[in-house]
Amino acid sequence: MTELIVNDERNASGSTRYVRVTASCTPDDVEVVGGKAVGLGSLLRAGQRVPASFVVTAEAFTDYVANGMTGDSGVMREEVRQALAEAYDLLCEQQQ
Repeated sequence: MTELIVNDERNASGSTRYVRVTASCTPDDVEVVGGKAVGLGSLLRAGQRVPASFVVTAEAFTDYVANGMTGDSGVMREEVRQALAEAYDLLCEQQQ
């Protein structure tokens, strides 16, 4: 499988503030997810073989840094941690 599928309900819950499905990343999202994610999204939409994946948004990273990231002792807000955990769990389920 080359694409992580996230249903619209999960996206509506706010997870997309912190996590995006790579295939959904378009050039309009470059400031949100970065150029590499946009490039991978374009490849996926063009039918190229790209591993199923998700992207951590710039907002999630900024939030992490703003909340005291210092090496291994950084603090991640629960809603960011939850969004990452859900995306990872879903990716693992779809790879089986």
